[in-house]
Amino acid sequence: MMVESEELISLLNHLEADGEPVEALQYTYYDRSELIQHSVSSGMLNAAIKLVEDKDPALRCMLIYSLYKEGYTELAERNILEIASELIPLKPPYQEVAKIYGEILYDQARFEEASSIFTSLAESCPSMVHIRYAVAACQLQEKIQRLTRRMELYHPDQDERLKIEKYIQGFLDLLSLIGRTKWHTTWNDKQRLHLPQHLEANLKQNRS
Repeated sequence: MMVESEELISLLNHLEADGEPVEALQYTYYDRSELIQHSVSSGMLNAAIKLVEDKDPALRCMLIYSLYKEGYTELAERNILEIASELIPLKPPYQEVAKIYGEILYDQARFEEASSIFTSLAESCPSMVHIRYAVAACQLQEKIQRLTRRMELYHPDQDERLKIEKYIQGFLDLLSLIGRTKWHTTWNDKQRLHLPQHLEANLKQNRS
């Protein structure tokens, strides 16, 4: 199928405006899956959402994947929360969506929750080797959080503070090495424009 054809472009424009999704139901799953990806990458989000109006699980997962890949992280999270109860226990077609949710939680500094998802993925999907790096990143971030809170709560003396800061720097160095594995989704300049501002700030902090 060529999504660039005039007929399909006309369909997407119609759906993006006020068209009914019933018109899209004539297409196969594979055609609609491609149309969803094309719609999201073109910024036609209403059309993409209407293409999964029948709540097909696989198409919903494709919508979430497409939104996240293009930097629409808030919309992706909103759709994930609607099916959160179906993510555990992990089963097709939800593994990739679970990974995405783990990344979203990680970028919100909810490292324990993210670690739980990544650990479940590592156990149920051993072929997703990169997930083990995600688990390691979460564990390092949790250690950094605990050490930072310790300094904030107990106000250690100068020597103790220097020791803690040395540990933190060591964990940050390990995080930098793990980051080179590209376990986390990255976005190009166009896609980054769709990221919410708070996520941009967290990305800089969590990847440092």
